[in-house]
Amino acid sequence: MRIVVIYGRKPDVNARDLIQSARRQGIRAIPASILSLSAYVDSEKSRFWTGDAEITDVNYCFLRSLAPGTSEQIIMRISLLKHMEQSGIKVINPSDGFSSARNKYLSYCILAENGLPVPPTYVTGSAAWARRQAGDFKEFVYKPMIGSKGYGSMRFNDVDLAYNAFHLLERLGQPILVQKCLRGPGSDIRAFVVQDEVIAAMRRIPEEDEWRSNLSIGGRAEKIDLDEKLCGIAVRAASCLGLNYAGVDLMETEEGPVVLEVNASPSWQGIQRTVGADIPRLLLERIVCSPS
Repeated sequence: MRIVVIYGRKPDVNARDLIQSARRQGIRAIPASILSLSAYVDSEKSRFWTGDAEITDVNYCFLRSLAPGTSEQIIMRISLLKHMEQSGIKVINPSDGFSSARNKYLSYCILAENGLPVPPTYVTGSAAWARRQAGDFKEFVYKPMIGSKGYGSMRFNDVDLAYNAFHLLERLGQPILVQKCLRGPGSDIRAFVVQDEVIAAMRRIPEEDEWRSNLSIGGRAEKIDLDEKLCGIAVRAASCLGLNYAGVDLMETEEGPVVLEVNASPSWQGIQRTVGADIPRLLLERIVCSPS
């Protein structure tokens, strides 16, 4: 069994953990930057490389990052991953699901189409339009279209103050995603889904005077057992996006549970410490060693 673990410019702690766990289980794991991948195609065969090392015969490709790049670079990287899939290499998570989950706008569309509850959201490229529509919400949040860990998100209760930020985003050519600020218990839930099962879950609680609960910006976590309803929502969210594994963020609001986000390359350091599970080992056992 051979797998390749694809990371961005440099391997992060999750990529290193996955590689080390695979090697402990007797799986040959090849580290590869997405920037180092190359391919060959003709009517007879396809070939793939990381740097000068050929990886055409790998069985699985664990995709952890597409890395920043121009539109052309991102298109090429996604196309190369689809080429791998067409050539018989199983990409985890699949390129379509990975890119859909990475795009908050598209992921909300897919989740809503499949009957899953999502936050009321406006998307536009116009600062004036965003200001006008944000007035529908007493309190609202701006989120980057592509991003994670809560970085770049801003909360507002004043449309004129928000307009200043929206206007700068418009000038920079950035889309504007405005979302109703949901009322809940002051915390949210991260459910870690693997192969249609929640294998771990934690409640994330923000620091005092901070509205974002992400552990990367100081939130704290506690282990929880999800009820059947929340487990079902998390599993359906990952499934409808076509993901083999995912970090699904949920909030229990006054109107009921809502899917805040689905992460196709979730970090597992925090949830692993919180619940005591060996996430890389479980990923490999359930996806590579016992694929469904």
